[in-house]
Amino acid sequence: MYGIVPIDDPAPPYRPMLDPNPYADSASGLTSSTSTSYAESNPEQHRADKYINPPPPPPDQHDMKKVKQFSVTTTLNKLLRKAVKDGTWIFVADTSFRLYIGIKQAGAFQHSSFLQGARISAGGLIGIKEGKLNFLSPLSGHYRPPTSNFRAFMRSLKAEGVDVGHVPMSKAYAVLLGLETYTKTRRVGKDLVHKMIHGKNKTIHPKEMKRKKEEEKDTSKSAQKERQVVAEGKRQAEAEKQAHVEETAMKALEKLHIVPTAAGQDSPKRTVTYL
Repeated sequence: MYGIVPIDDPAPPYRPMLDPNPYADSASGLTSSTSTSYAESNPEQHRADKYINPPPPPPDQHDMKKVKQFSVTTTLNKLLRKAVKDGTWIFVADTSFRLYIGIKQAGAFQHSSFLQGARISAGGLIGIKEGKLNFLSPLSGHYRPPTSNFRAFMRSLKAEGVDVGHVPMSKAYAVLLGLETYTKTRRVGKDLVHKMIHGKNKTIHPKEMKRKKEEEKDTSKSAQKERQVVAEGKRQAEAEKQAHVEETAMKALEKLHIVPTAAGQDSPKRTVTYL
């Protein structure tokens, strides 16, 4: 504890001690004054011993509870690690619902290996026993398809004559459906809060909101050109709509035998034919 010293230096060598106070043993018969002298003579050692064996907290001090946060991504990753393992049968269905089945091998063959990462309509785990389908699961770590894709895949199997009525649905389907519902509800809630805050600010501070909206616009040349093209397209669409309305009105007037006149002329005459 004094660093490097000569070999004949009387300083005691440093030895870590598990007992914070070896002189406090009741069997040794030493008094508390000895303990005090130990702390005074070896202050550094005494401070280090407290970190090795810290004293117990007082009885009125409670441990802080761990704060646990729910995460959709973490829950899904745990589910995938637990279910999608080496040696399990996996499947993918391409965009035409053609089925591909194989055995998963980590790092060698997985869901993306069937179609080299191309688009699919469904993917997951499958079980077949004696030529009969007996298990399906919508879990895929690479594609992570939604439950709607899995339901479409089930409908395609049924359309091809596969008996899916007795196939037990994996619990993972219910978990995925719950996670999707939770995510959708949370997103809707966030959007609603954002709209409420935005509407409130727009009502109370209209000028400031207009200024912020102008500042958020992209000022690059490409963005300006894009806005011009969009505005021109809107004007064209409005002109075409107006022309279509006028043409429709003219046809209606012709069917009613009404001849429109220019401004300042007599009112149009209407010819009625009785049958």
